[in-house]
Amino acid sequence: MAIKSIGIDIREATAKGAGKGRYALELTRALIAAAPHLHFCLYTKTPNPLFPSSERLHQVVIKGRGPLWHLNLRRHIRHEPVDLFIAPTSYIYPAIAPRKQKTAVVVHDLITFLHSKTHPWFPTMVERFTLPRALKKASLLLCVSEHTKKDLQRLFPEAKAKPTLIVPPAVSEEIHHVDTQKMDLPPNFLLGVGTLLPRKNFSLLIEAFKRLHTKHPDLHLCIAGGKAAHTGALFEPLPPELQEKIHFLGYVSTAELCELYSRARMLVFPSTYEGFGIPPLEAMACGCPVIVSDASSLPEVVEDAALTVNPHRPDELAEAIELLLQPKAAKLYREKGLQRVKAFSWKKSAEKLLNQLL
Repeated sequence: MAIKSIGIDIREATAKGAGKGRYALELTRALIAAAPHLHFCLYTKTPNPLFPSSERLHQVVIKGRGPLWHLNLRRHIRHEPVDLFIAPTSYIYPAIAPRKQKTAVVVHDLITFLHSKTHPWFPTMVERFTLPRALKKASLLLCVSEHTKKDLQRLFPEAKAKPTLIVPPAVSEEIHHVDTQKMDLPPNFLLGVGTLLPRKNFSLLIEAFKRLHTKHPDLHLCIAGGKAAHTGALFEPLPPELQEKIHFLGYVSTAELCELYSRARMLVFPSTYEGFGIPPLEAMACGCPVIVSDASSLPEVVEDAALTVNPHRPDELAEAIELLLQPKAAKLYREKGLQRVKAFSWKKSAEKLLNQLL
């Protein structure tokens, strides 16, 4: 698949983005840095200051809302074609692209097919309609983990016939250990990070925390993440003795996230489903020991650098937390984590993709 020009949808590529948006930003940056001989066309709704124009890079502002944006993009590329189009955040354009257009489709997860009841209905409907069509037209599939690849091929056996590459995310440079103490935090706390969705399984973390309360009366729990449509149950009245020990911080900035990781006793990430799961790696980069569930992609991401637990056993999670509260175990997993995070880099992911293309 020899190419000279690459087009990328960067609408969600922002410095404050998370998940797919962060992936779009960092992979695009890494590709541009790793391929000085290629020309890049970056498609957006409004100019993005993170990508200054040059002789080999220019932004194309496409007007339109919703599906109209993708139709206008299709019209533009027909008149000004690119050798390869990379879709890091949406399946819509790949689903309607001309047959001759080569596309690389990024599959982050299969949440809308596996957990649709707790996912917003509109994106669920859009992905269910466009992903099968995008798969048929795709020249290359990019999955963020082996687990996502297996999910994709299990749900869509026809995907087995497509060239598929594992292109994982990595920790952004902005995430690192800090010594600052600008946030008003308890001195001794466990940390949970993620949008307050049922699959993030914070209810298990709260249940395990309840079991530790009597033995560790000075221990607190901080959960950083925005609310979601199905958050409700987490905010049910807590026992009086725990109301001042569990803190919902809401959305936090990158700087605040670094401080949380750096000051926490550990990150507890008991999610029941992740396409990849970046918070455990972010915590490791900040020297924070980690516990994850043994579900979906998480064991693949952390390997032996974190403790793994059954996501349905609060007693097992409480025991793992007890273990990591011990200084010797915390030191061991802190060191393992700092080594594990080195296995991932945006540069490596970009070079892996380029080696497949060139």
